[in-house]
Amino acid sequence: MSKSSTVFEIYRSYDPVIKQHVAPRDAGQYAVRRDASILYEAGLPEDAKPILFVCRALTRPQREGLETIGAPKTRYRMAFALSLVEIRNLVDESGRPCTPSTWKPPREPGQALDDDAFDALEELGFSDADVWDIGSAVEELSTVGKGMQPSCPQLDSSRRAWFSPSSSRPAEPKTVDETPSDR
Repeated sequence: MSKSSTVFEIYRSYDPVIKQHVAPRDAGQYAVRRDASILYEAGLPEDAKPILFVCRALTRPQREGLETIGAPKTRYRMAFALSLVEIRNLVDESGRPCTPSTWKPPREPGQALDDDAFDALEELGFSDADVWDIGSAVEELSTVGKGMQPSCPQLDSSRRAWFSPSSSRPAEPKTVDETPSDR
């Protein structure tokens, strides 16, 4: 089987469902290796449903194209755009399952996501940090040699989200002036 027919199933490293059931050390190990068995061995219940990104492995020409991009976040965004097949286990803002629970990007196979698809992802509640987290994993998983363990990069945005108590909610506008007044 060629790498281009390989499919990866990747959870966000800081998914709220994972944060609820898995100790930070084990979740960190998952974030580096992206092997879901680490999560289940660490106590993630079999019926737990973290949001799942299904992505195709990058082809050799796609990987070579990414190598020419110097900015890591741009490279990760492009890896995500080239590889995303679908997103499963969608939830609403309060964490309840959505109907439909799966989103497939509106594009022809082999084409990268366009701005409209990224806008749709934002409407679903996904951020650039989500795109970078999954894209960085796709890039690493697509390039690691047979029999080798991946070592996915740990982005600052992913580490911040893991330790943030509100990472499962979209950002809310400020309603109260948070600057102390001089009275």
